[in-house]
Amino acid sequence: MQVLILAAGYGMRLRPLTLVYPKVLVPVLNVPLLQLQLDRLRGDGRIREIYVNRHYMADRFPPPTAWDSPVPVQYLDEADFPYGTGGAIRNLWNATGRSDDVLVLNGDSLGLVDTAAFLDFALGTDADAVLYVRTVNAGASDYTLFYLDPRTSDLYPSAAPGRAAVLYAGLAFLRTSALRGLPTEFPSDWFRDAVAPAWQAGTLRLVGYRDDGPWWDFGHADRFRATYRDLVRTWQARPAAFGSLRSRLEAAGTWRRPGLWVHPTAHVADDVAVEEWAVVGAECFVERAALRASVLDRSVRARRTRLVNAFIGPAVVIDGFDIEDAIVAADASENLQTWTW
Repeated sequence: MQVLILAAGYGMRLRPLTLVYPKVLVPVLNVPLLQLQLDRLRGDGRIREIYVNRHYMADRFPPPTAWDSPVPVQYLDEADFPYGTGGAIRNLWNATGRSDDVLVLNGDSLGLVDTAAFLDFALGTDADAVLYVRTVNAGASDYTLFYLDPRTSDLYPSAAPGRAAVLYAGLAFLRTSALRGLPTEFPSDWFRDAVAPAWQAGTLRLVGYRDDGPWWDFGHADRFRATYRDLVRTWQARPAAFGSLRSRLEAAGTWRRPGLWVHPTAHVADDVAVEEWAVVGAECFVERAALRASVLDRSVRARRTRLVNAFIGPAVVIDGFDIEDAIVAADASENLQTWTW
């Protein structure tokens, strides 16, 4: 079984944050999102190959050996344009010289679903494709909906009595039988171009693995701050729920006071005021400041400033001015660039 983490897209829905980072390198509680995806896969001997596709800002990715991964990470570059979710699988098969079942993870969503339990379920069913799904709640209007029969776990494209509306949560096990219609040309979408036509024609069985535990979708700028806030609060209240991610996160910070998560190498002076929550990254220095619902990436120096709903990129120096509802990054000449959310 091959594992593919999707990380090549332009991140248009997450701009302007993706003008600073590829989506999977956005720091979450001082850990790149991609590292947390890799930690989700830890401890399962069935996972022997992990691939990450990349295109947008490919030069920002560290060497594959920099990742702490259960098995070595291999990058799959998409040189001219993103190949799409289906093209990424086709490119994987081309690169390895074989077609194989594949576990696909969206790089920009993070769920605390037990990946091993998901795989146990997927490998124990005769379905062609298995999707990790969640019950639909408020704010899900822009997601594609499926309808789950709780008795059989089968997914359907339309509502009917007894079926529950669910959304796809970014983890899929796809047998080669589900991908017979995968185009050979790029770009393509594995669901739209391969799975959906056969499923709707009744020649493919699609089932759902429902888990309504904590889940965060970091792919939308209009929801990013609320999503990050919810993750911070969940981490502070229920660290045990993070399972295989817990040790990684605990190495990346401590609660210096309620709501203030600080990397062990950072300095935050006692005179710094915190409202709601704040995350301070490695090698930061913060004094005489007020922080509210803000993230400071590594090596930020902030003095005499007030940050509100701000995301501060690496190595930014802020002294004597306030930032609200903005993303700030330093360019190659150390000039500050600012975008509003």
